[in-house]
Amino acid sequence: MDFLLLLPIALVALWIARARQQQRRIAILARYLSGHDIEKNIETLSQGYSRALGELDPARSEQVWGVLRGTEGTSCADRCASSRRTSRASSLRSRA
Repeated sequence: MDFLLLLPIALVALWIARARQQQRRIAILARYLSGHDIEKNIETLSQGYSRALGELDPARSEQVWGVLRGTEGTSCADRCASSRRTSRASSLRSRA
């Protein structure tokens, strides 16, 4: 009988602990990604891709693709720099 009473209490406690841990992970991810303009870059790229594919003039289409390469490079540079910081931090943690 005691087991049947403790089981729901334990399940609720585990559910609350899991929800709090998830909130912490989301907050850490938000802090990590706050310095990047991910949404703006993705919006720019998706609109640019549509525009480049919709251009009938190949020369104009190539100009649009050229502009998009800069945005792609910016997105990649942000990602590469952040992955280098992350890998350095994790290697320092593993040495300690």
